[in-house]
Amino acid sequence: MHLYKYILIFLSFSVMAVEGVTCGLSTGYPPYQYVENGVPHGIDAEIIKLYNLKFDTDIGITQNNWDALVSSFYFRGEPVCLMGMEITEKRDQRFAFSEVLYYRESVLFVLSSSKISSFTDLKDKVISGDKDSRLDNFLKAHEEFDIRLKYFQTKEKAFQNLISGKVSGVIAPLRVGKYLLKNKSSYSIIRAGETMKSPVAVAFKKGDKRIEEMNRNIKTLITDESFKKIINP
Repeated sequence: MHLYKYILIFLSFSVMAVEGVTCGLSTGYPPYQYVENGVPHGIDAEIIKLYNLKFDTDIGITQNNWDALVSSFYFRGEPVCLMGMEITEKRDQRFAFSEVLYYRESVLFVLSSSKISSFTDLKDKVISGDKDSRLDNFLKAHEEFDIRLKYFQTKEKAFQNLISGKVSGVIAPLRVGKYLLKNKSSYSIIRAGETMKSPVAVAFKKGDKRIEEMNRNIKTLITDESFKKIINP
């Protein structure tokens, strides 16, 4: 009888570990996270759908601009998790991260007509930053570049300012910039090396035990062919 109760408790915990969880997604970070006609879209939204299908869970999605999501998550614990957050040293001190899902490369986009070919060409110029990204932190740490950083609520606004000439460059994940600049303007990409590739995972509040079940599932998920097609279409 005691063994039967123990099994029931264990099974109940396993189901509740990720059941009823709502995960936050940005509204303006395509192709990873965005909204279209009120419906969540993007790579990270597809990963959540596949996760729910494969593990018979019901993880919900809530969307807002990224800064508002992070603030609510950090101070109020809502939503329960943030999907697709890049792991950095600073964030690792604040949050608990799941197993790595994939990697994003952080680069600098400039217009081809700008004649900017290296970071040294950015002296005294204003560029759009990407908070807590590896390239953003790299440029801040190198004062010799003397770059002024400006931040926008969405990457779409950042690239609109690049096209209009209000900023000289935009720091963004490679696939985000390519998506937003497609058929809009001729651009060049400036890289800072392999170290700018950031691991991406699901962020939870530290001490949240629900991450344990998700980690076990993610280890299986990332070997699934459907998952591989989502992140590498």
